[in-house]
Amino acid sequence: MSKNYFYKKNFKRFLFFLFFIFFFNNFSWPAPSNLTIIHSNDLHSHLRPSFSLEKRKSIGGFARIASIVKKIKQERSNPVIVLDAGDFMMGSLFHTISREKGLELTLMGKIGYDAVAIGNHEFDFKPVGLAKIITSGTNIPKIIASNLVFSQKSSLDDDLEKLFLKKVIIPYYILQKNDLKIGVFSLIGKKASEVMPFASPVKISDPIKAASDLVRKLKEKKVDLIICLSHSGLHEDRSKSEDEILAQKVSGIDLIISGHSHTKIVKPLLVNKTIIVQAGEYGQYLGLLDLNLEEHKTKILNYELKPIDDKIKENVKIKSLITSYQKLIDENFLKKYDLRFTDPVAKTDFDLFPSQGESNLGNLIADSIRWSINFFEAKNSYAGPKVRIALESNGLIRGNFLKGKVSVAEIFKVFPLGIGLDDSVGYPLASVYLYPFEIKRILEIVTSVAPLKGKDYFLHFSGLKFEYNPKRVIFDRVTKIWLEDDSLGYQALDYSKSNKTLYRLAANIYNASFLKVIGDYTWHFLEINPKDEKGHPLNVLAEALVDINKRTPGTQELKEWLGLTEYLKSFQKEGEDNLPLLPKKYQESLKRIIAKPSYHPYKLLKNGSLITWIFCGLGILGFFLFLLGSFWLIKKLIFKFVGNRNATS
Repeated sequence: MSKNYFYKKNFKRFLFFLFFIFFFNNFSWPAPSNLTIIHSNDLHSHLRPSFSLEKRKSIGGFARIASIVKKIKQERSNPVIVLDAGDFMMGSLFHTISREKGLELTLMGKIGYDAVAIGNHEFDFKPVGLAKIITSGTNIPKIIASNLVFSQKSSLDDDLEKLFLKKVIIPYYILQKNDLKIGVFSLIGKKASEVMPFASPVKISDPIKAASDLVRKLKEKKVDLIICLSHSGLHEDRSKSEDEILAQKVSGIDLIISGHSHTKIVKPLLVNKTIIVQAGEYGQYLGLLDLNLEEHKTKILNYELKPIDDKIKENVKIKSLITSYQKLIDENFLKKYDLRFTDPVAKTDFDLFPSQGESNLGNLIADSIRWSINFFEAKNSYAGPKVRIALESNGLIRGNFLKGKVSVAEIFKVFPLGIGLDDSVGYPLASVYLYPFEIKRILEIVTSVAPLKGKDYFLHFSGLKFEYNPKRVIFDRVTKIWLEDDSLGYQALDYSKSNKTLYRLAANIYNASFLKVIGDYTWHFLEINPKDEKGHPLNVLAEALVDINKRTPGTQELKEWLGLTEYLKSFQKEGEDNLPLLPKKYQESLKRIIAKPSYHPYKLLKNGSLITWIFCGLGILGFFLFLLGSFWLIKKLIFKFVGNRNATS
């Protein structure tokens, strides 16, 4: 063997050895891909912390959220993304300047949100208002909306549509985090679309079909994870739980971050391999989801619903910005009412809060509507009929009053929603005239519609009380009504159709509009036709708005939150602070709605309306058919038995 051969052979081995060392030093086996997702929903402009009635401590606040997001990003070695499932707007005095400052989105951008969905309340300032909110923000997160449909006939949504054409709002977003491609899209659900009247002429397309199209498109983009920010919601009844239905009907969605229903999900739901989470409301919690993505499989490593409470130190920069916004609100919004953000208006020795049914807070708000209209009209020498009845719906009450001082900001937070026909913030009050039988039909919303549709449809009343039998036929359960008289107390109301007396009823414009259309949703059994003082039908409810200064051109709208403020100011002042004290009568609900269940035939049929007699007739007919069928069956059995006996003999 030659020396050259020996050198050549060992040289090859040496090269192989060098290659082996180089290869394994520069190659790492594919490591598991981990991802952390921080999520929120239904923040509703709750920029400042609030005091929890349940926990008796300070909770929420954007400055605390900012601290938590920063901390989690520092702790994790893997990528972290921050997402919100919509309704970041509407819920506090801060949204009163959102069209000019876009403050919610600006703060979310500073906190580190990657993407935000559009919810139904983002449309409360109409499409043009939403466009202003988005364009006035600075360095905002990606805004995603995947199933909005713009009108080709109306120009009222043009400003918003332009933001889609400019890709300021996008139908989906692909985040690139290290080697991971994460596809995100968003939906507004069917139930959410039913409570966004100011979105017109914008409509939504079918969420299921939209989701199917987006999943297919994102798969074509070879994403590793598909996330749906769904402002559709969850429900205890799974047949009504839109996000669970979405997961069942559309395969391929890895994660649904749910919103709209304000549901606190402690443990993620798993439906058809789709993970579903939701983090309650108002920034009281943040969802923290750690995932492992490997070989096209998504595995939950950890999930935590992180309480945002006073244990968390507030981010100084975010807190400072929020304080500066308060000063802007004082100057740009509250100054014209001679109010300031932190001004105490009244005080209370007890808590007032909404509930599933009649509540002390609901009673107070309904009373404030009736009182404030009569008060302002008296100031303006109005000589017409006073408001006899007022109502408020549970779904529009968004806060509470806790024992202690009640500030302007807290009053507004109790009733923050809406916009007037004058384009200013807050639902205005309107008054209409109704016949007594129509008043009864309104009360049937409480007895029949609310039990079917949920607590948001429950109504509170001022100026009347009533009894109902929940065992009676639907839409005919009210059995007695009493109207309040200033001098005589409660007096029985004749609600027969022969009584053509007109009574003045007040509500905010949203609830007044609901009364006008409730007949369409109840097979016209609860048809209600609002009228003017002379009994003429009101085709346009703008004519029913309360004008608190008729000497000034145009309609000076009385906002419901302002009426509530003035009502609280009217109470007797007590103590060293000389603040009005809420009367003790509001310590509990005033029991204006009285259920008296009974199966007694007389109580089931007494003064029954057409629907009761229809059901009664159908019941009698069904019983008669049952007897005929039973008789026929018995007769047939007898003949068969006799025939068998004869055959045997």
